[in-house]
Amino acid sequence: MVHFYENARRPALGWPYAEGYVASSPGIPHALHMQAHLAMRIGKWDRTTDRSLRAVALHRAYQSAQGAKPQQDYQYPHHLETVTLALLHDGRYQEALAIRKEADGLGYRFTLPWFRLAVGLRDWEGAESLVAGERKRDKVLASYMAALLALERGDSALATAELDVLRQAYQSRRGDRRLEQRVWEVHGRLRCASGAGDAGLKLLQQTVEKTKDDYYHHAWGGGAYYMEAWAVAALDTGNAEVAEEALLEALAHDAGSAKAALGMEALCSRLGRTAEAQSFAALARRLWAKADPPAFEQLHDDLHRRAGHIPAATTAAAGASR
Repeated sequence: MVHFYENARRPALGWPYAEGYVASSPGIPHALHMQAHLAMRIGKWDRTTDRSLRAVALHRAYQSAQGAKPQQDYQYPHHLETVTLALLHDGRYQEALAIRKEADGLGYRFTLPWFRLAVGLRDWEGAESLVAGERKRDKVLASYMAALLALERGDSALATAELDVLRQAYQSRRGDRRLEQRVWEVHGRLRCASGAGDAGLKLLQQTVEKTKDDYYHHAWGGGAYYMEAWAVAALDTGNAEVAEEALLEALAHDAGSAKAALGMEALCSRLGRTAEAQSFAALARRLWAKADPPAFEQLHDDLHRRAGHIPAATTAAAGASR
């Protein structure tokens, strides 16, 4: 029933069956895992991550009791990848690092989640290593990651070169919607970083419009990804109106988006909307209650720095209107 409602694109209707499976079989790893297929689509982050961790712990206990090797258990890598995505979403990077160490030792590869983990930790050397390794397997994915890394580090020239690779690949893969969206994402962010903010934000908004109602895009906690990218780019270009729209869209599509909550806190603080800022700060603390404290503070400071690009005239006008 969980899979039925997942595949029928009605995850909320399947939630009672996910809860029932957990209640009926609390010692079975798969029961604790299956709820994530629905919970990560409908924003139940307050319980899904810890349940997925419990599923992995039960899996390890099962393997030990049965004398089974992890490689003999075909569900195990799926469970490890699922919990990795949940931990990343919740800012629990050190726990995600432990899962990565285990998965890596077993020969499992979750390249893009590990890349996002490295970027979240500002581990540039680790991110570069993942890009270099991926160039031997998937040059297009490697160029996408390299472009994002270059943008994070302010290297527009390198981001441009990697974007050219993505565009060339797209010429022969016109039906690849994911690649198309990645081209738009990188191009939009690059234009914002290169002084063409209005054009860049339009590209990012276009990406959001193409994905906001995409059921499969929302799987595994990805629903607000492009909205968050749109919002951060808007902050970088000093566009308070677009930033607020994008941040609120992110929270509407992922009620667990701590980045959107902290973005709104930074934006409201910059605009002098103190009560709102305090409310969004409290929401962010609740959403990332189990996050690594340094990760929380780093994200907070980064978004405040970006919000500082909003012109003083905008903040003065906002204060006068209140």
